[in-house]
Amino acid sequence: AVVAVSEATRVDMLERLGRRAGPIQVIPNGVPVRPGDASGPQAEFGISSDEIVILAVGNLSERKGHIVLLKAVARLEEQGIGVPWRVVIAGRGEQREPLAAFAEEAGIADRVHLAGHRDDVPDLQAAAHILCMPSLWEGLPLAVLEGMHAGNCVVASRTSGIPEAITTGENGLLVEPGEVEPLAEALGSVLRDDELRRRLSEAALATARERFSIERMTDGYESFYG
Repeated sequence: AVVAVSEATRVDMLERLGRRAGPIQVIPNGVPVRPGDASGPQAEFGISSDEIVILAVGNLSERKGHIVLLKAVARLEEQGIGVPWRVVIAGRGEQREPLAAFAEEAGIADRVHLAGHRDDVPDLQAAAHILCMPSLWEGLPLAVLEGMHAGNCVVASRTSGIPEAITTGENGLLVEPGEVEPLAEALGSVLRDDELRRRLSEAALATARERFSIERMTDGYESFYG
């Protein structure tokens, strides 16, 4: 038998493997709760108390869509959003130089931090207000679940297994992958509206505790192997 981490992954496996796939059980990812300390990232990146921090976690590869995030915040600046923000991207990969070059060209380099590989992601999540996952495709990404458990407001791509965790307008906002304007609009709404951001964050945390705990995932595997 085979385990998939999301229904979307199960369907994809069936389409690719056909009869060779055999029975496929869906056991959603769960993540442990790891409280973080915001003070370290705040000091490291010079984050002030009035700034809203957008965090993205993932390798700097094209499929993660980080360039779409940077283009979206650059678009918001062009439109005069008037809300102080910072973007922190945790990860390393071949897209680092293109991302840095775009941030410089767009005039936002002073508020974009390409933080490289990090062992303190819980601290970054504690310092963040918004978790952005602009990927072109995914399974059921742990970064989204970790952000939900950290009480971040999730803005993500409507792709693969992400809609199985996030229902747009209820516990986060979803946009079509690779589209700059919809992502800018979604980010703009939660940057401008503190109450909306708080409501979506609280709902995401409740969903994470109910459906994506490490205990629930472990129970699923124990039942599967039993």
